[in-house]
Amino acid sequence: ALGFHPWFNIPSDDRHKFGDYTAFFPKSERISVCRMSKNVLDSGSRTPLGSDRIRLDPSLFAADVLMLEGTGGEVRIVCENGSGVTVDYGDMPYLGLWNTAREDAHFICTEPMTTLPGRDGIVEEWSERRDIVSLGAGKTYFAAVNITADMPEN
Repeated sequence: ALGFHPWFNIPSDDRHKFGDYTAFFPKSERISVCRMSKNVLDSGSRTPLGSDRIRLDPSLFAADVLMLEGTGGEVRIVCENGSGVTVDYGDMPYLGLWNTAREDAHFICTEPMTTLPGRDGIVEEWSERRDIVSLGAGKTYFAAVNITADMPEN
């Protein structure tokens, strides 16, 4: 299992609030929300998102992480003023968005990963997981995250 945990400040002042930011998935196909259990394990349940964007709101994180699949390997966290950050995570199939669900928490974590946490109530060998990255002798696996920041001139 491989994952990354880049987080970004979400400026909040008299002009901008957390809710002025959107997570946009420009390469998405059919995004699904992977429902996590109260133990933050995969419940096995999936719900179609029905959109290629999510308006950020602390209530999204009331049950901890918002875990997504089908995002297309790229997320743009953008403000209404045009500033933002793009995280390109290639072929990693899952993306977690995380915040503490507090109104005064001015950040967003983007957590691309190759494998979901274990399944709630099921004990299984890692080697038997459907989404595990497994390499044979002499093989190589490459994963990278590219981050681009966009700041308006004014």
